[in-house]
Amino acid sequence: SLDRTIDFGPARRESKSEGDYADEEDEIEQEPEYEPGLCGLVNMGNTCYMNSALQCLSNTAQLTQYFIEEKYKNELNRDNPLGMHGELAEAYGGLIKDMWSGRNASLAPRQFKYTISRFNSTFIGYRQHDSQELLSFLLDGLHEDLNRIVKKPYVELPDFDDMADGDIAMRCWEYHKARNDSIIVDLFQGQFKSRLICQECQKISIMFDPFMYLSLPLPVQKKTHIKVVYVPYDPSERQRRLKLTFQSNSSIEQLQEQVAQRANIDDPTTLLVAEIYQQSVYKVYLPYEPISSIAPGDIIYVYQLPISVPNGQPVRKKRAKREDGSSSSDDGSDEGDWIVFPVYCATSPGNNNNTRSSTYSSHRFSSSSYTQFGGPIVLAMRSDEASSVSNIYRLIAKHIERFTMLKLFEEVKEAPRQDNNTDEDEDEAMELDSIPAQKSIHTSAAVTAAGGRRMEPLNNLFSMKLFWESGYHFAGSSEILPMIDPLKGALVDLLDRQSTNINTTTQQQMGPMMG
Repeated sequence: SLDRTIDFGPARRESKSEGDYADEEDEIEQEPEYEPGLCGLVNMGNTCYMNSALQCLSNTAQLTQYFIEEKYKNELNRDNPLGMHGELAEAYGGLIKDMWSGRNASLAPRQFKYTISRFNSTFIGYRQHDSQELLSFLLDGLHEDLNRIVKKPYVELPDFDDMADGDIAMRCWEYHKARNDSIIVDLFQGQFKSRLICQECQKISIMFDPFMYLSLPLPVQKKTHIKVVYVPYDPSERQRRLKLTFQSNSSIEQLQEQVAQRANIDDPTTLLVAEIYQQSVYKVYLPYEPISSIAPGDIIYVYQLPISVPNGQPVRKKRAKREDGSSSSDDGSDEGDWIVFPVYCATSPGNNNNTRSSTYSSHRFSSSSYTQFGGPIVLAMRSDEASSVSNIYRLIAKHIERFTMLKLFEEVKEAPRQDNNTDEDEDEAMELDSIPAQKSIHTSAAVTAAGGRRMEPLNNLFSMKLFWESGYHFAGSSEILPMIDPLKGALVDLLDRQSTNINTTTQQQMGPMMG
């Protein structure tokens, strides 16, 4: 470390006239207020690149002692055509003396900045520049301004055949010092050893070249750590937080494989990797995307689906038309016959009276009046099942139950059905406001159905509303999952939508839901 007890040079009274004695006596009587060398440099615009380089040189003990003792004045080479007429060395020497005077807590290096800008137009102004670039120019300039060789001789290097490496290094250094000899060479320059072998005659040539800078690459982290939340599709299983480790060049496909291994999943392609931002699906990652596209602060959820996640293909497809004009799906196992959609939970400030509000007749609602809670739930349904509101209600209730303390399903006694029952009757039974809300059942019978009887969700647990298709967009060209802001845009009541036949093909506009 630099010794702070530095001699600040000879007394200035020797060069002062009698008229200046009074001012100098006042100056000498002032005791240093701050520790010498602990002086900040004011940032003039974006000159932090210059200040950091100057602070590094200021704390180079031998160089600072050289300038404080004013030894540089005896070695100024103002006639060097490669130098700056000694002006750069003088400006730097004045700055160092001010920084080590102990009278400044901080100062603005304006004079130094002005001097270096005159000799290098790159540093004109107060924009940001490279710190190493300025340091390189400064050391080169100080070397030429303080070069002790006034007239540089011509030196031709001989062949160093059959000489020891030490002797070759000494000879090369002597030749270099014959043209370059300064305090900068003494403190900052060294030698590189290079060894060349001729491929034809196998002659070995060894040379030692001078250098002043060593460029070292920054260490690159070979592994990256990512925290994800795994959401199993089975509601009886709990969500898990996983910390995964990957090579920096890994892909999302390897993330899926690692999560599948940790969660004992046979098919990693059933895992959907999504970024959650402000409680909404912000981005869906495709298998070929790099792990590096996930920022350290991103919230990543990995949702398990009952089907393979489509690789950049839309999951919403029209059902094939039969010859008789009816619609059908080919095979339930085909990914094109499945609908993948997110569900958002929100509370409505409006009352839940049994009488339906007149606004329901417009079929649309403003989502700005809703307050969202919790994150998105990603579900998947077969397209033929999605045509029934009761099926959608049952699936959502099944997955919401994992977050509740009460059971949302009750045992249903099978009643004889008449042949003329229609889907409209079933949907009418699901009217959210047509019957009083039922109380939750707290007995053990609500947990397990006796005798294998069918379990159905309680009525009026929540209402279901669709985001209008123009209110959301898909993630790029992949169209895997719609990206939306759940609290913006218009909402469509699902029951009203079906009863008024806004769009009879459900899977064509199956968007995110809010319950």
